Amino acid sequence: MGDCAFPYAVLELGGHLGGGCLERPPRKPKTDGEKKAELRKQRRRLQDAGKRRFFAGQSRW
Repeated sequence: MGDCAFPYAVLELGGHLGGGCLERPPRKPKTDGEKKAELRKQRRRLQDAGKRRFFAGQSRW
């Protein structure tokens, strides 16, 4: 939750015990178009990988 990956790094650098790590800002939600475009790219990438695997297996007769 609020735990830092390196809680002692703050102390070694002369920091304070205050909050440890800085929290990351919340993610910007993706629009429907962005989600669909990302899924299109992912589907294409997976299909290309499947074709490469298929033809690699064919070449080993």
